[in-house]
Amino acid sequence: MPLVTGVPWRKNAEGCGAVPRLRRAARVLSLPSMLQRVVFVVVWGVSLAVVGAVGVLIYFAQVQRSVPPTQGTNLPIARQQANPWARWTVTSSLSAHHVLLVHIETRYLDEAMGIAKQIADPIKFRYAEVVIYFHRPGRPDLLPPRKIVWTPTDDYVETNYEEEE
Repeated sequence: MPLVTGVPWRKNAEGCGAVPRLRRAARVLSLPSMLQRVVFVVVWGVSLAVVGAVGVLIYFAQVQRSVPPTQGTNLPIARQQANPWARWTVTSSLSAHHVLLVHIETRYLDEAMGIAKQIADPIKFRYAEVVIYFHRPGRPDLLPPRKIVWTPTDDYVETNYEEEE
Protein backbone atom coordinates (compact mmCIF):
# COMPACT_ATOMS: atom_id res chain seq x y z
CA MET A 1 0.00 0.00 0.00
CA PRO A 2 1.72 3.22 -1.14
CA LEU A 3 2.05 6.23 1.20
CA VAL A 4 1.50 9.61 -0.34
CA THR A 5 2.33 12.66 1.82
CA GLY A 6 2.19 10.51 4.91
CA VAL A 7 -1.48 9.53 4.47
CA PRO A 8 -2.19 5.83 3.88
CA TRP A 9 -4.40 5.23 0.85
CA ARG A 10 -6.61 2.32 -0.05
CA LYS A 11 -9.07 1.58 -2.77
CA ASN A 12 -12.75 1.97 -2.03
CA ALA A 13 -15.23 -0.91 -2.21
CA GLU A 14 -15.69 -0.60 -5.96
CA GLY A 15 -11.98 -0.72 -6.43
CA CYS A 16 -11.69 2.66 -8.04
CA GLY A 17 -10.00 5.70 -6.57
CA ALA A 18 -8.14 6.09 -3.36
CA VAL A 19 -9.85 7.16 -0.13
CA PRO A 20 -7.80 8.27 2.86
CA ARG A 21 -8.06 6.12 5.93
CA LEU A 22 -9.07 9.01 8.11
CA ARG A 23 -12.52 7.76 9.02
CA ARG A 24 -11.19 5.10 11.34
CA ALA A 25 -8.80 7.58 12.94
CA ALA A 26 -11.62 10.09 13.37
CA ARG A 27 -13.73 7.42 15.07
CA VAL A 28 -10.90 6.55 17.41
CA LEU A 29 -10.21 10.20 18.29
CA SER A 30 -13.86 11.18 18.76
CA LEU A 31 -15.10 10.73 22.27
CA PRO A 32 -18.51 9.33 23.00
CA SER A 33 -21.12 12.01 23.55
CA MET A 34 -21.53 11.13 27.26
CA LEU A 35 -17.82 11.61 27.90
CA GLN A 36 -17.89 14.90 25.99
CA ARG A 37 -20.65 16.14 28.27
CA VAL A 38 -18.72 15.13 31.38
CA VAL A 39 -15.61 16.95 30.16
CA PHE A 40 -17.71 20.02 29.30
CA VAL A 41 -19.28 20.10 32.77
CA VAL A 42 -15.93 19.62 34.50
CA VAL A 43 -14.28 22.42 32.49
CA TRP A 44 -17.17 24.79 33.27
CA GLY A 45 -17.12 23.79 36.93
CA VAL A 46 -13.39 24.48 37.22
CA SER A 47 -13.71 27.83 35.44
CA LEU A 48 -16.60 28.89 37.72
CA ALA A 49 -14.58 27.87 40.77
CA VAL A 50 -11.61 29.95 39.58
CA VAL A 51 -13.82 32.99 38.92
CA GLY A 52 -15.49 32.57 42.33
CA ALA A 53 -12.14 32.27 44.09
CA VAL A 54 -10.88 35.44 42.41
CA GLY A 55 -14.07 37.26 43.45
CA VAL A 56 -13.70 36.11 47.06
CA LEU A 57 -10.05 37.21 47.12
CA ILE A 58 -10.96 40.65 45.78
CA TYR A 59 -13.76 40.98 48.36
CA PHE A 60 -11.49 40.09 51.27
CA ALA A 61 -8.74 42.37 49.98
CA GLN A 62 -11.18 45.29 50.04
CA VAL A 63 -12.51 44.35 53.48
CA GLN A 64 -8.95 44.29 54.82
CA ARG A 65 -8.28 47.78 53.43
CA SER A 66 -11.43 49.36 54.80
CA VAL A 67 -10.96 51.70 57.74
CA PRO A 68 -12.29 50.27 60.99
CA PRO A 69 -15.03 52.36 62.56
CA THR A 70 -13.99 54.68 65.35
CA GLN A 71 -15.09 53.95 68.87
CA GLY A 72 -18.35 55.58 69.87
CA THR A 73 -18.27 58.65 72.06
CA ASN A 74 -20.50 59.56 74.95
CA LEU A 75 -21.79 62.57 73.04
CA PRO A 76 -25.46 62.58 72.12
CA ILE A 77 -26.28 61.61 68.54
CA ALA A 78 -29.67 63.24 68.01
CA ARG A 79 -30.27 66.98 68.24
CA GLN A 80 -31.48 68.00 71.65
CA GLN A 81 -32.61 71.23 73.23
CA ALA A 82 -30.16 73.35 75.16
CA ASN A 83 -30.25 73.03 78.93
CA PRO A 84 -31.05 76.53 80.28
CA TRP A 85 -29.29 75.81 83.59
CA ALA A 86 -26.01 74.57 82.07
CA ARG A 87 -23.23 76.86 80.89
CA TRP A 88 -23.13 74.94 77.60
CA THR A 89 -24.95 72.00 75.98
CA VAL A 90 -23.95 69.66 73.18
CA THR A 91 -27.03 69.74 70.95
CA SER A 92 -25.74 67.46 68.17
CA SER A 93 -22.65 65.57 67.11
CA LEU A 94 -21.66 63.58 64.07
CA SER A 95 -18.61 61.45 63.34
CA ALA A 96 -17.58 60.32 59.88
CA HIS A 97 -14.28 59.56 58.14
CA HIS A 98 -12.26 60.30 61.29
CA VAL A 99 -13.80 63.76 61.68
CA LEU A 100 -15.95 64.75 64.65
CA LEU A 101 -18.47 67.55 64.18
CA VAL A 102 -20.09 69.01 67.33
CA HIS A 103 -22.73 71.74 67.76
CA ILE A 104 -22.84 73.51 71.13
CA GLU A 105 -25.31 76.06 72.44
CA THR A 106 -24.05 78.48 75.07
CA ARG A 107 -24.58 82.04 76.29
CA TYR A 108 -20.87 82.30 77.08
CA LEU A 109 -19.28 82.52 73.63
CA ASP A 110 -16.18 84.13 75.14
CA GLU A 111 -15.42 80.77 76.85
CA ALA A 112 -15.51 78.87 73.54
CA MET A 113 -11.83 77.83 73.64
CA GLY A 114 -12.13 76.38 77.14
CA ILE A 115 -15.31 74.51 76.23
CA ALA A 116 -13.69 73.16 73.07
CA LYS A 117 -10.72 71.85 75.06
CA GLN A 118 -13.06 70.16 77.55
CA ILE A 119 -14.76 68.34 74.67
CA ALA A 120 -11.84 67.58 72.35
CA ASP A 121 -8.97 66.76 74.73
CA PRO A 122 -10.31 63.41 76.00
CA ILE A 123 -11.24 62.13 72.53
CA LYS A 124 -8.95 63.84 70.03
CA PHE A 125 -6.61 60.83 69.68
CA ARG A 126 -9.47 59.05 67.87
CA TYR A 127 -9.95 61.69 65.17
CA ALA A 128 -7.98 63.44 62.47
CA GLU A 129 -10.05 66.59 62.99
CA VAL A 130 -12.55 67.90 65.54
CA VAL A 131 -14.82 70.75 64.43
CA ILE A 132 -16.93 72.51 67.07
CA TYR A 133 -19.58 75.10 66.22
CA PHE A 134 -20.84 77.42 68.95
CA HIS A 135 -24.39 78.77 68.78
CA ARG A 136 -26.46 80.94 71.06
CA PRO A 137 -29.34 79.13 72.84
CA GLY A 138 -32.15 78.47 70.38
CA ARG A 139 -29.80 79.14 67.45
CA PRO A 140 -31.20 82.55 66.50
CA ASP A 141 -28.33 83.23 64.06
CA LEU A 142 -28.22 81.71 60.60
CA LEU A 143 -24.50 80.98 60.95
CA PRO A 144 -22.78 79.98 64.17
CA PRO A 145 -21.00 82.92 65.81
CA ARG A 146 -17.84 80.87 66.52
CA LYS A 147 -16.06 77.81 65.25
CA ILE A 148 -13.06 76.02 66.71
CA VAL A 149 -11.18 73.37 64.74
CA TRP A 150 -8.65 71.00 66.28
CA THR A 151 -6.16 69.14 64.09
CA PRO A 152 -2.96 67.37 65.10
CA THR A 153 -0.86 69.77 63.00
CA ASP A 154 -2.52 73.12 63.82
CA ASP A 155 -3.85 72.34 67.31
CA TYR A 156 -6.82 74.65 68.13
CA VAL A 157 -7.82 77.34 65.62
CA GLU A 158 -10.68 79.66 66.51
CA THR A 159 -12.77 81.54 63.96
CA ASN A 160 -15.03 84.33 65.23
CA TYR A 161 -17.67 85.03 62.57
CA GLU A 162 -19.11 88.01 64.47
CA GLU A 163 -15.85 89.97 64.17
CA GLU A 164 -15.56 89.30 60.44
CA GLU A 165 -18.77 91.15 59.53
